[in-house]
Amino acid sequence: MVGAMSEASRIGRCMRKCTTSLVARTLVCYGLLCNARCMSIQPESGFSARDLEPDVADRMRKALRLSGVGVQEMADYLGVARGTVGTWINGRITPGAQTLRLWALRTGVPYAWLRSGEVPAGPEGCPEQDSNLQPTD
Repeated sequence: MVGAMSEASRIGRCMRKCTTSLVARTLVCYGLLCNARCMSIQPESGFSARDLEPDVADRMRKALRLSGVGVQEMADYLGVARGTVGTWINGRITPGAQTLRLWALRTGVPYAWLRSGEVPAGPEGCPEQDSNLQPTD
């Protein structure tokens, strides 16, 4: 019961700080809404900033999405089962360098970005740009 009393006192302090409407304060009290002034009532997530950064699996999924290549299409291209591609894009297994190179070739994303998240620099330190872009009027 001590934990519940502690939570109630935190909500009470939060509600005194809130300058929002009575409805919003009531929703905060019941844990249904939490505005920027009341963020302290949220429990600690326990995740570090590194945990929240995109990993290889996230970049592989994004490359598929941006290129319009489907999971089965990629599996056929690589000569593996669809489930294998699923384990890679869900982060259960990290594929080897050769697979990442082929993935980058098929999806058109830079290998360095796919491997580590680094955007390769072009001339004079600028990010590389697609040479096929047409000028806009």
